[in-house]
Amino acid sequence: MLQLIQNAAARLLTRSRRSDQIIPILAGFTAPYEPDRCLRSSGRNLLIVPESRLLTKGDQAFAGHC
Repeated sequence: MLQLIQNAAARLLTRSRRSDQIIPILAGFTAPYEPDRCLRSSGRNLLIVPESRLLTKGDQAFAGHC
């Protein structure tokens, strides 16, 4: 329900049609995170992204971020 409201608000603000794709519109509202200082764990490669053999909606959602 919250996502529907957010999508409707984004369409209202950008004056886009309901048939327009909302993801490119929402991507324009975000900015990449860049910390002001160096994080202690940034060079330690602690984040492990598991690989998936199946192509699911979750995989598609994160495909551009890997």
